[in-house]
Amino acid sequence: MPLKRLPSKIRPRDERGDMLIAVAVLMIILIMGTTLMARTVANVDVVTHQENFSGALANADAGLSDALFQLDQGRSASFCVGPPSGCAEASVPGAAGVEYRAILVNNNQWKVQSLGSLHGVPHGIQSTVSRAALFPFAMFGKNLLDYRGNINQATFDSYTQGSGPVNPSGQVQVGSDGTLYCNAGGLPANVSGTVFEGNSASTTGNQCPGATTATGSWNPPPVYPPGYPNNSLNAYQGCPDSVLAGGVYQMGTPGQLTYVTPGIYLCDAPVLVVGDLALGSGSNNNGEVQIYIDLPSTLNTTATTDWDAPGLNVNYEPSGGSFPANLYPDAYDFQWYSNGVGNFGSTSGSSNSFTIGGIIDAPGAYLIGDGCKSTYYGALIINTLSCNGGPNLTINFDSNLTTDMGPWGVSAYTEVGACQDTSGGAWLTHSSWMPGQNTSSGC
Repeated sequence: MPLKRLPSKIRPRDERGDMLIAVAVLMIILIMGTTLMARTVANVDVVTHQENFSGALANADAGLSDALFQLDQGRSASFCVGPPSGCAEASVPGAAGVEYRAILVNNNQWKVQSLGSLHGVPHGIQSTVSRAALFPFAMFGKNLLDYRGNINQATFDSYTQGSGPVNPSGQVQVGSDGTLYCNAGGLPANVSGTVFEGNSASTTGNQCPGATTATGSWNPPPVYPPGYPNNSLNAYQGCPDSVLAGGVYQMGTPGQLTYVTPGIYLCDAPVLVVGDLALGSGSNNNGEVQIYIDLPSTLNTTATTDWDAPGLNVNYEPSGGSFPANLYPDAYDFQWYSNGVGNFGSTSGSSNSFTIGGIIDAPGAYLIGDGCKSTYYGALIINTLSCNGGPNLTINFDSNLTTDMGPWGVSAYTEVGACQDTSGGAWLTHSSWMPGQNTSSGC
């Protein structure tokens, strides 16, 4: 009889292992999710803090800007702006939560420390705010001053307009952003020289014993009128008291003295002065004549004579002989600015040397010919001076120019901790501070 196969018993599957795996996976996912969420929250906090920190810096900068405004109003003693009692103002307009202090170093230098805050996050800055004279040099050559050969017989004096005669021992400065040459004996005793060598002080450009080498550069005032070129040419008065002939403005009247009314003038061609000029009456433009020579590219060449006044007097009236001792020219009365890269003065010779009282700001021009043999009362800024032969030029520096200061500028700008003063001592607190205090709390 055949054998019968008995059905095998199927043992039930044990699912306990699967449950453990599932629980482990869920735990891993939960841990990863929790970690990711924590990191996300942390990142949000970091990003928010950085945004507040940057915003606080912008507020601190607003304090610095307000300090510059206050200095323009003529502040003469240390002051603070912010919540602390005793501050000049309780807040900075348009910048809530900003406080700063301005510490007087001298008449031309301040230290400004400002604290900004945004959503409780502080950010501090400090900087030096200073200004310098617009025209500190009797003569400045952007590229070259060659004070060798016969030119070393040039005369450098100073005077104070309205306060006596020329002082032959008065101290004056000359300088260059390029090269300064002089003979082995150096400059005259009353003349100091400075050579600016860009970002790295070397002796390449300083070829004058006793002259000082400095980093950076010196930038004279702009040779374009205020608002130019955004303003149209019609916004300025044309070349004064002149006629355009042969592509050159002939200014003045031969054989006569012409009085030029104060104002801002723009000449778009070279200028040839054909008659004596003097300051006219009027209060426009602070009673000053400012003439800007703005040559187009077609005329602005090294072969062009940008300006000349052969044998004439400009802002200098020697009536009855020598100029009255108390009436030496005020250099501000006549200011000449030129973008020209040609010649200042012509090669017509010493018999056509001129006398001019004023400021000449022509940093692209070359002083040649009769320009090298003339007499200047005021300040002279050119590109290159390389003169030979006599007679030699005379520069009488108007010492009043050293008191006319340029705009306030910011340097040594540093971001610092809200309570740190890199010169020593804490300087700001969240609750109270005053200029000069040496301790702080609440930071």
